[in-house]
Amino acid sequence: MLVYRAVGHIREMIERGIDCVKTEKTGVPVVLVGGGSCLVDRSVGLHGATSLITPDNHWDVANAIGAALGTVGATVDTIESLDLGGRGGESEEETMKRARLSLLERTRERAICEAVKRGAVRSEVYIHSEDVVDVAYVANKVRVRVKAIGPLREASERETVAVEDNPHWPFASEEDREKDVAAGLPSPKVEGGRWSLSAEDVECVAVGAGLLGCGGGGDPNVGRLMALQQLAHGRSITVINPLRLKASEVGLVTCGAFMGAPMIISEKMVSGKETRLAVQALQRLLASGVYDTAAGERGWEEGGKRGNERVRVRERNIGGGKKVWIAEPDDLEKINVSDPEKIDQTRRITHLFSAEIGGANSFAPLVLGAELGLPVLDADGMGRAFPELQMFSPLIYGCRPYPSTVADNKGEVIACTYVAGGKDLEDFFRVECVRMGMSCGISLGVLTLEEVLNKAIPLTMSMAWQLGRAVRRAQRCHTSVLEAISAQQNGTVLVVGKVCQSLLTLHSLCETVSFIFSSYLPAK
Repeated sequence: MLVYRAVGHIREMIERGIDCVKTEKTGVPVVLVGGGSCLVDRSVGLHGATSLITPDNHWDVANAIGAALGTVGATVDTIESLDLGGRGGESEEETMKRARLSLLERTRERAICEAVKRGAVRSEVYIHSEDVVDVAYVANKVRVRVKAIGPLREASERETVAVEDNPHWPFASEEDREKDVAAGLPSPKVEGGRWSLSAEDVECVAVGAGLLGCGGGGDPNVGRLMALQQLAHGRSITVINPLRLKASEVGLVTCGAFMGAPMIISEKMVSGKETRLAVQALQRLLASGVYDTAAGERGWEEGGKRGNERVRVRERNIGGGKKVWIAEPDDLEKINVSDPEKIDQTRRITHLFSAEIGGANSFAPLVLGAELGLPVLDADGMGRAFPELQMFSPLIYGCRPYPSTVADNKGEVIACTYVAGGKDLEDFFRVECVRMGMSCGISLGVLTLEEVLNKAIPLTMSMAWQLGRAVRRAQRCHTSVLEAISAQQNGTVLVVGKVCQSLLTLHSLCETVSFIFSSYLPAK
């Protein structure tokens, strides 16, 4: 009885739909497609239909095909004030025209971004309609309505299936988890691909980062202390598995790091605000609208060289026929980014990641993320520690080296809006770093989630943790640390020796340590 009532209700809904689309009182032929069309009793017919037609081929999947070929639209309807700040020699009419056009362009971009967020292909989105109407009885107020439409993009497997490659993350395997239980170590707090670091996790990352640095990149101990201080102040440090994220959940990703000679930190302690100032300056630059993100690479390059009415840009020669373009610091200070939610996602820094997992910089994004409330992706740009910026993996794979910023502990900030290549950026920032006292904070470019996964090195933060965990597990169980490290990364012990002397050599880029062994034996 219930089934008959349900089928009857479906029938009534279809008949009401037919009545809504009819333009005349007479009946119309009806084409039945889709898997649900089998619920219509053709022997009885439908009210308002002269005939019922079922195509011969593929009628049962017609709706699925239509949905796959569908378009996505977004409408932005807003009332805004016109910015009538005049320019020299500009008439009132020209000022009004420029202000209306500027507002319309910003609204177009908002509509396009909203359509992309809903699943449209950015390169094929077009403006379907737009209106700019003055608001009656209110001076300099206009209503702007823009509708953008684009074809639905084909979702990648990563977007449709939210399943991580390693279900035991951040562990390397279930066997490691069982070893931890046997050793009595506390389990990491992981939920839905989000890992909230504890003090024990910080200790493990510090050990692993030191190993991955291979003696370079600086001592992770300073970063370890800063991270522990953040936890003591009640802040959270969150690491996210990038394989669990969808592209629509991530805006722009950048790395906060320290640049300079690691030995300097032992004599000139970091204030903790260098990386924060660098990332905040980068966010102001992006929020200013200097870069036309919808115009592809051309929009990034032209914006970096030209600037806009909010941020002026000037050209600087750095020698050897090379040039960089930098933003005026006073203009950047005026950009308000106090409410990140008001910044469009295509221009908003939503996640951080490590520039280099080896050494001290492994902790820079963790501390910065705790301060700014930003999660850190489980990835880095080197896989270990390297001395120069052009050795950053995304730059090697062709990602933009701009926009990038540096800042010192006194509050000075330099924002590079355009530079031709990674080596030019290294040469420019290296000189500024020396002038700032041999160390500074840096934010090196911006990446999308896809670029992080394909051009950076994923899952290295958890790898550092796994190495440190293996060492601490061996220490607790009184087993060989050397064997624990080699087993964790499928390594092989080549020699076993005793260090009797170490020689420290300082260079302009880094420091090197040479170890002298009094004796060694081949590993068994």
